[in-house]
Amino acid sequence: MGNNLMASMWMLSKTAMKGMNIVSTISDFIEAVKQGTHTSDDSRERVLHLLHKIAQGAMSFRKENIAVDSFYQIIAEKLAEDRSCTPSELESTIKRCADAIREGLASPDCLDFLRSVAQQAMQVTSRSVYGRFLVLK
Repeated sequence: MGNNLMASMWMLSKTAMKGMNIVSTISDFIEAVKQGTHTSDDSRERVLHLLHKIAQGAMSFRKENIAVDSFYQIIAEKLAEDRSCTPSELESTIKRCADAIREGLASPDCLDFLRSVAQQAMQVTSRSVYGRFLVLK
């Protein structure tokens, strides 16, 4: 029983950290853009890395044998549902947003999409953490 409890606690911590990383990375980036301050290369690269992982999650719904973290796959699925689009359309949206960020032109549409990503990350994290917490009781 002790090992199962420790494994559940570890998964709880890992899930919470992934979700909070997404939210904080996107929040920091959006805040810098809104204030008109220069976004660091590190900040842009972290957002681009997250978008890449979510794009892989979306791609995994239409292509087999793609190794993807299930957390990002769930976020991709929830984003597609929220936006009423297919995984391919979600990939296109992610690509357009990533291209705009690379060019330093984060449009209002791109920022709205990033807010949606952060919102889905919060929801997926809270559901997952709450579900695992119930198991620990």
